Order: sequence, then C-alpha cells, then structure tokens
Amino acid sequence: MRAKAEAIEMAAVLEEAVARLRRADPGLRAVILFGSAAWAGEVARDLDLLILTEGWPEGSALHDLLADLPLPVDLVIRRVGEPLGRLAPAIRAGRLIWGDPQILEEALSGMPVPSPEEVWQTLAAAEDYARLAQEAVSPLRRDRHYRTAFNTLFEAARLAVMIYLSTDEDAGGAFSVRFPPSSRNPSAA
Repeated sequence: MRAKAEAIEMAAVLEEAVARLRRADPGLRAVILFGSAAWAGEVARDLDLLILTEGWPEGSALHDLLADLPLPVDLVIRRVGEPLGRLAPAIRAGRLIWGDPQILEEALSGMPVPSPEEVWQTLAAAEDYARLAQEAVSPLRRDRHYRTAFNTLFEAARLAVMIYLSTDEDAGGAFSVRFPPSSRNPSAA
C-alpha cells in the first residue's frame, strides 16, 4: 500500500513540477524524467528532470521555482538542438513526461548505443571491486570497494537497458507519456 501512495505522490509532484515549468518558460518543449525515479520510483529520493526549451530561462529561477516541492528536484536545462553530451545515455533510459516526443527523439538521434562488450567489461570491473572489498583489511576501504562495486553494477545494468531500449520499440523502447493528452501539446497553454 505504501508503494502505491508513494507512486501517487511522485505523480502529483511531477505534475506540479511540469505545470510550474510550463508557466515559467513559454519556450518549454519537453520534460524528461531520468535517473532512479524514471525506473524505480518507489526507491527514488529525488527527481532528475531534463527540460528541452527553445527559450533560455534563468536556470537559478527555475531551480528556485521547484525548491518547495516535497521531493528534491535536480533540473538540467538544454536548448532544443543542443547536444546532450554525457547526459544522453541517462536520458535514453528516461521517460518523456510532457511535451513533444519528436523533440526528444531528435535530441537522442546519433547518440551511440553501448556495445555488449562494454557491458561485460563493466560487469568484470564490478567483480574486481567486490574482490578488493573481500580482501580489504580496513573497514573503510572494504566499504568503499563495496560501494564502488555496487555503483559499477548499476552502470552495467544501465548500459544493458540502453542496448535493450535501442533494439525493439515495441518492447518498451518508446518513451511513455504519463499525462493526459490535453496536457501534452506544448503549444496549448
């Protein structure tokens, strides 16, 4: 029951965040949820949002606009057409929660998809860190190695999901839109 209440709260927070962003930025074209809240909302402690805009709003003003929401929000602002750079892999595994899906697809076009070899090498690195943790004498070093092993496993899973999402749009690769159709059109204010 708790997970359902948390999911409802997260949906309400997302809806409020999008409403505030839309009011503050008339050039807003897409809002993408990424990070842990995009695929494991029940354990997420914050919301990671990417906004794609045709305007250039004052970033600190938008951050301040979301500061009083019940969940902390990490906001990344990019102009439509601006490369996503190192952020692109996380966005590929994210979800469009408002806006024009074409804008997001254009932002992700040309982004390289990781190779299975990269996933296997990342898993091997995680195994190495776990072995170092088991061999560590110092509790502090043991803890650090276990944390690094866990983070590296998480990275391998993220890379594998990116491969999966890029192979079959019908198997979940298409970004889902969670809000009603009436709220999706950026030109309808």
